[in-house]
Amino acid sequence: MRYAKYFLIILITVYCVSAVLEIASKRESFQWDFQLYYTAAKDMLSGNNPYSQGLYVVRGNYFPCCYPPFALYFFGMFTAFDYNTAYVIFLLFQVAIITSIVLLWRSKIFDKKSGLIFYILSILAFNGTAYLTLRAGNICFLEQLLIWIAFYYFINKKYNYFVFAITLAAQFKLVPIMFLFLILVPENKNKFRRLLLSFVPFGAIMLAQY
Repeated sequence: MRYAKYFLIILITVYCVSAVLEIASKRESFQWDFQLYYTAAKDMLSGNNPYSQGLYVVRGNYFPCCYPPFALYFFGMFTAFDYNTAYVIFLLFQVAIITSIVLLWRSKIFDKKSGLIFYILSILAFNGTAYLTLRAGNICFLEQLLIWIAFYYFINKKYNYFVFAITLAAQFKLVPIMFLFLILVPENKNKFRRLLLSFVPFGAIMLAQY
């Protein structure tokens, strides 16, 4: 049984390293989302409006810039490097975020005694969604990390931190803001007031951006 465990560890390691090396070595084929928002962020920082630029051409396909300015400022950090360097840095950043999510699940959210099978399912579950997202270069790993941090604070009744984490997650895609309605779940006579106040930071940030 011990040898089977070591074999699985080696197998998972080889799979993960191979996936990262494949994506890193084929810049023309992967992380198209990152290429789109790297270009859009560069336009914005150059004084152009990425939302009025029309569609961006990425790998022969046409895409609009959909993320709000806050997200573009995040991608703007990568424009300090040339695209090829930024590509690799973003890929490593994504790997670090995935690792952080799995460690958060293991240490704070789920049963710590779940064993090796937990890591296998984390990587391969849902038809290899983690790998597919890594290939696309989508920002959703960071979004997911913020959401799970928010859930951790929620189950520990630290609602202000919960609101803060969800507000940050919603700066990339708006859907996570709906999680703020979880504030209505705990019994509290002021929960509707707390819900309304929880939308204030999100609304203020969005108004400031536009």
